[in-house]
Amino acid sequence: MKVHTTPRFQLVFCDANDGLFPAGYLETSFYPLDLKSSPYDLLAQAISAHQEQNVPSSEQQTSTQKDSLLQESVQHGSLSQTPAQLSLLKSVVLLKQIHSMQGLCVTNDNLISLTTAPRHEGDFLCTSLPGIGIGVLTADCLPMAFYDPVNHAAAIVHAGWRGMLDGIGAQTLQSMRDSFGTRPEDLQVFIGPCAKQCCYQVGEDFLQHLKSFSWVDKVIERRENGLFFNLPLCNSLLLQDAGVRSTSISYTYNECTICNFSFCSYRRDAAASCRQLALIVLR
Repeated sequence: MKVHTTPRFQLVFCDANDGLFPAGYLETSFYPLDLKSSPYDLLAQAISAHQEQNVPSSEQQTSTQKDSLLQESVQHGSLSQTPAQLSLLKSVVLLKQIHSMQGLCVTNDNLISLTTAPRHEGDFLCTSLPGIGIGVLTADCLPMAFYDPVNHAAAIVHAGWRGMLDGIGAQTLQSMRDSFGTRPEDLQVFIGPCAKQCCYQVGEDFLQHLKSFSWVDKVIERRENGLFFNLPLCNSLLLQDAGVRSTSISYTYNECTICNFSFCSYRRDAAASCRQLALIVLR
């Protein structure tokens, strides 16, 4: 588990070692999410443990520094056991992911139904509510976290190749624009762990899905043993086409889920694969 801490939000990228969503998790009823009971208490504890670590005081920062992607704190695994520290993460909202363009904005009006009822379908969530963790589950697909420092709003995206081709990133940005007034040039984007080009092999027929993109040669690498696809770069380029600045897209947490056995991978383990959680929570 890696926790990215800033004065205004926290971002969590879990891995297989956290054991939050083992193989067969879809058959398990995990609602309501109880942040005081295992395994979800580990998530709450991890976030709480890093609330104040390596975050400079307001007197030591300029407003620009506060929102900079360079203000990163990556912590590994050490968890606080203090119950009082569970206050930052109040609830977690997840969706039943279906590789779609659907998504939801989490508000005070729908929060109770989203955290106590069977999961709604969709592949992105956005919110401006502090303390509400919004998350996606992945095992080779790409999790992306968005943060709007101007309107203090966040989103989380499940972007597999199908959703990517349909424009799930731009759709999420549009939802943030409609709900919060987010402008793409203000957005900060964090690219999480996924199948990377080192291991993500595709067939010749896959090229048909990319033929409308002018930059296809940038995301496909030909080797003697076949074609290899750059999923994170493809999503990044699509976001840039939508107006996001290239300098505002961070790859700090973008590790390959296939060759790094710390992560869940469907391509590597098929039905035996677990899922890892990516989550963002506003402070």
